Amino acid sequence: MVFEAISMVILQPECMLIISDWHTGISNGMKSIFPDASHGFCAYHLANNLKQHCRKRGDVINLYYRATYAFRVVEFDSLMVKMKSIHSKVHDELVEVGIQKFSLVHCPRKRYHMITINIAESMNSCLLVIQKLPIISIAEFIRDLLQRWFHNHRCNARETPTFLTQDAYQHVKDRVLSS
Repeated sequence: MVFEAISMVILQPECMLIISDWHTGISNGMKSIFPDASHGFCAYHLANNLKQHCRKRGDVINLYYRATYAFRVVEFDSLMVKMKSIHSKVHDELVEVGIQKFSLVHCPRKRYHMITINIAESMNSCLLVIQKLPIISIAEFIRDLLQRWFHNHRCNARETPTFLTQDAYQHVKDRVLSS
């Protein structure tokens, strides 16, 4: 139902990337309502699932986050090889999940350096101040807030010459020049 409502206002779903936890309802809703959109997993939620395999191995989770945020394929591959050598079960689970679901550098859409679903937490904090308003006022507030956020992201994306954000592009450029 939520995806159907969203589909009425999203004009280009083929350009959309939805980041979520592993909730199957989200995946199923996406497949039926937004079959051309991409789906990524929240790095934080994925890390929590991986911790089940390596509770006392902070080094493995550190490698996972470094791979997730890697800006170059060669850097990502190197970190994944290292991970496989120290904890093959976590490596294999990540490959099974699909590297394009969590890796910044392998994402098929512009991810704008958004790796987690902290946006949901941001939204919750914004709604605290209006929670006693009538539902129509709350709905209008949410529409306006999301419209501003998406507009700002779209404007930033149009000015971005690559699939990376300006900050990420500068970071990669600086690292390439220093090596």
